Amino acid sequence: MVLAELILAAALASGRLSITLMAFLAAGVLALAFAYPMATAVLTLVLGASVFHEAWFDFSAGPLDANGAELLLGALFIVALTRPKHHTWGGLVGAGLAVFLGLLAVSTALAVSAGDVDLLGSFAWGRVFLYFTFFYVVVRLFGDRESMRYLLGWAAALAALTGVLAFFLSFASGPDSIFQDPSQQFIRAEEGLGLIQRVRLPGLSLAYALFWYAVVRTARTHGTARLLWGAALGGMFVNIVVSFNRNMWVGLVIGLLVMLVLAGPQVRRRLIAAIGVIAFAIVVLGSQFGSDSRISPLVERGTSLGDPESLEAESSLQTREIETDVAWNVARQNPLIGIGPGVDFGVSFFEATTGGVWVRVSQLFLHNQYLYLMLIAGLPALIAFLAYLLTSLWVAWSWRTRTPESAAWGVGIASIMLSAIVAIYFSAPDMIFGIALLTAAIYAARRDLETTGQPFDE
Repeated sequence: MVLAELILAAALASGRLSITLMAFLAAGVLALAFAYPMATAVLTLVLGASVFHEAWFDFSAGPLDANGAELLLGALFIVALTRPKHHTWGGLVGAGLAVFLGLLAVSTALAVSAGDVDLLGSFAWGRVFLYFTFFYVVVRLFGDRESMRYLLGWAAALAALTGVLAFFLSFASGPDSIFQDPSQQFIRAEEGLGLIQRVRLPGLSLAYALFWYAVVRTARTHGTARLLWGAALGGMFVNIVVSFNRNMWVGLVIGLLVMLVLAGPQVRRRLIAAIGVIAFAIVVLGSQFGSDSRISPLVERGTSLGDPESLEAESSLQTREIETDVAWNVARQNPLIGIGPGVDFGVSFFEATTGGVWVRVSQLFLHNQYLYLMLIAGLPALIAFLAYLLTSLWVAWSWRTRTPESAAWGVGIASIMLSAIVAIYFSAPDMIFGIALLTAAIYAARRDLETTGQPFDE
């Protein structure tokens, strides 16, 4: 205690208090991770993929800053590196991810050395991909079926609780609250959607990733467990509905078709029965509610998918077409190493400042995430990333070892991959947690099968 007081006194005298406090905090987080790795992993998901946007739990030390999820994940990675429970790095799945991260680091270093972007700017845009190290944390610390089930259960609970909160915010007169992201990145209330506000919290990503896993667990459990999983599934469904994300709605429909083929007879029967109930409910609701009802914005948003002329006229799609054309021309000129994260590629947009003045700022992201990865890190990096995802799908859907749970994990990944054509899902921290969790679960299940000789779902 005396030593700590002396250190703080010296820090005050030298003007380095923030750095010292950051060091103390990091040491405390590391101790927590070594003592309680599972609790730390759940807390990481709470801070990174539930209801808190990035400005929450943000810590600064000089020019650098870190949020709570990053500190916890860094501590967990150290534990996974030095005291793993399972001595693996994820086989071919982990190798693909490692190659991608390595090539991204090379492209970043080359962009900084060439003066195309400063170090802090490149780090600010590239640091998000470090969240993929959660994959290595999970396979090395929680790769057994009991730990994996526990972690997935907590993730599903967070997704459902987020959906409950999003539901209440969607009916609030003004969703601006302690959960409002100043940058409008995670939660957004948009005018023109009628009586229901559009709400997107970080936990929406876990809901989209784990939706079909929750369906399988609801179908294959009994008693209290089935009741809890059913409630979680309802929360996830509401989360996706009030997001007004049409790409997710399409993803669920396509995911349903795949699940009917891959999930097995037990789950298939329950899915067909559920489809009948939902179809009947839609017919009844459609006949009972008019254009001024609460659900009319959902109906209008959904029916717009069947109107190509309306979609083509939307400004958001027009701007995405422009950004894609510009980025593709730049990416073709830098096919091997890309231009690096944080580098201006010639697209800009207007943004309102706090004083109400609109200024033009460079757009350093792309909605088409496949093109974005190629743009910032080159075609080899994109291929490596696809190897990471597609190898996971191959493992999950292999006819020799496929289970309803692994089929659901694979459908979750495939849905995200489909949506990533039009949405920022490979470079958003909350969605990265979902991807890393699913791919880790798939690898852990296969490894557990090879070790025990029993499917993961038994």
